[in-house]
Amino acid sequence: MEKQSAIELFGSVTALAAALGITRQAIYQWPEHLSQDQQDRITGAAIRTGLVRKNPPESVPPLPTTAPRRQERRKGERRGQERRQRV
Repeated sequence: MEKQSAIELFGSVTALAAALGITRQAIYQWPEHLSQDQQDRITGAAIRTGLVRKNPPESVPPLPTTAPRRQERRKGERRGQERRQRV
């Protein structure tokens, strides 16, 4: 990936820097051809910000129509513990 294509993906150097949590000056110091680590960080930021979808629509399985309900715990109960009966 080239530095310019990463900038174009986010629209500006400022937007790219903000998405990565770095300064604009750091991006200006990048080489023209980005390392694999830099490419991975850019891809992750693009997915996080919604610029790129991780799974294309045709590969996403349909959601179930009814989700199973979580069992509600009574007040004071913890997971894996049964309610003690008072004597």
